[in-house]
Amino acid sequence: DNTTSPTQSEWNGAFTDDEMDEESYPVINISQDMSELKFNAIVPNKVAAFTVEIISDALEEAVMAVCGTTKLDLVDNTTAVEKVAGIIPFPYGDKVRNQEVVEFDLTGALGALKGIPGTDNNFSMTVIDKQGYSKTIDLVLHIEE
Repeated sequence: DNTTSPTQSEWNGAFTDDEMDEESYPVINISQDMSELKFNAIVPNKVAAFTVEIISDALEEAVMAVCGTTKLDLVDNTTAVEKVAGIIPFPYGDKVRNQEVVEFDLTGALGALKGIPGTDNNFSMTVIDKQGYSKTIDLVLHIEE
């Protein structure tokens, strides 16, 4: 299915016995005709904390100007996420806190992303579950020209 992440439609936050578990997925290519971008984070022990850091030459300045930070807290301090929601509609608050499945529908961001062709945009996502385990996944979106 070319309309969603070709790498992995759901990433599993099921935590290992390691305090910190990091995974890297292949770059997701965003084509100019892509119409949908959805994926889930599965966290069997439920979400305690969830942050997304935007690491992107093309996006950092705009996100910093709107939010005052490039590290977005999806659970507790959601003010920055709410400010950027019109551009990048991350779930936040009760849609993330204490959830076993966090649904990401970033379809609304495709217009803005397609406007910066030829760029790589890293969304470094860190989730900590109720047992204290954490996982970081770098979601890299390459915008095709």
